[in-house]
Amino acid sequence: MFRRDPLHFLLLLLELLVVAVALGVFAHWRTHGLRTALWATGGERGWNSNPRLRIYYYANHQEPPEIPFLWTESLAESLLGIAIVNAAVWATRVALACSGVSLPLVGAFYDLLLSGLWTFGVNAQTASDLTDPRHLSPRPWYLERSCAGLYGQDGATCRQGKTSFAVAVICMVLYFVRSVGSVLRLAYWCGEYRVLDKCAEWIGECWTGPKQEKAGGSRFYKDRPLMERGRISMDGSSYLGSESD
Repeated sequence: MFRRDPLHFLLLLLELLVVAVALGVFAHWRTHGLRTALWATGGERGWNSNPRLRIYYYANHQEPPEIPFLWTESLAESLLGIAIVNAAVWATRVALACSGVSLPLVGAFYDLLLSGLWTFGVNAQTASDLTDPRHLSPRPWYLERSCAGLYGQDGATCRQGKTSFAVAVICMVLYFVRSVGSVLRLAYWCGEYRVLDKCAEWIGECWTGPKQEKAGGSRFYKDRPLMERGRISMDGSSYLGSESD
């Protein structure tokens, strides 16, 4: 399979590299709670809402504002889940390629699915934090500011935030390009095997078949001679009487 299609083999290698990096990056994000660290770093500098001020709401028995989705662990879990789905799709592609099976429709579905998931991942990482009117943040601070002025753990967290966003963008672009190629390949496959024509013929046969059978039954009765029509009835009796009559 790979000898006949080296381009497919190179695409699988490229996809393996991207999937491995995505799994490593987003698993690290999930296990180390870097979303909360980025939120706290921006809050201390007035770049977004400050999570440490939420304690005053609890002290005054007030309901604190909802945590922006950008800083929640749900986003980190979602990104890790997308990376896991991506890895499962890659393993399925390899299994199909090794078995010599080519399914253009399935390949197009996988590429469109992953393109949509990574588009969600990119948009979620660029979400806003508008919970504090005094420190509005239309976009995450680590995407709009340089990490050069941050040192120690804050600088490392900032660079990791930029890295996670870059990985999501690369995955989105990769699977968008693959989606275009898969759709074009599917269209070529449908044209080569006349899939749409065969489907239209099949639908036409299913639609006109019962009508023809019904019409054929009525013509069968009308074309009978008058005496034979009299012998045909649902219960076996004659409509026009017996021959003795």
